[in-house]
Amino acid sequence: MGNGRDTNLWLDPWHPSGILHDQFPISLLYDSNCSRDAKVSIIIHEGQWHIPEHLAFHLQPVIQGLDAVPIGEDQDEPVWNISLKGEFSLKDRYEALTRTKVPVSWNNIVWFSHKIPRHSFIS
Repeated sequence: MGNGRDTNLWLDPWHPSGILHDQFPISLLYDSNCSRDAKVSIIIHEGQWHIPEHLAFHLQPVIQGLDAVPIGEDQDEPVWNISLKGEFSLKDRYEALTRTKVPVSWNNIVWFSHKIPRHSFIS
């Protein structure tokens, strides 16, 4: 993983469990005193993982996965995961980088085939 100076703590997929911003409530980001643009290097001290005490309780899933993330002096580099077929796919990259929207149960009440657009918009 390198030294973490070029890797965003919350928005980059550096941790084995994925992008941290998607896994924790936004309030934790603000409570942590780590800005949205914070780098991974802020939780590395003298070549070791160092999670601040005020975050340790809330970030237990992150702490448990840190053993799988090596710290080194190498430069951070982007890694493009290859599809199950063993090939690079632009479609797979796009889907990995964009957030998927979870369908809501009330969707068919507002948007249906014979709707009046004005009523759907107001709903």
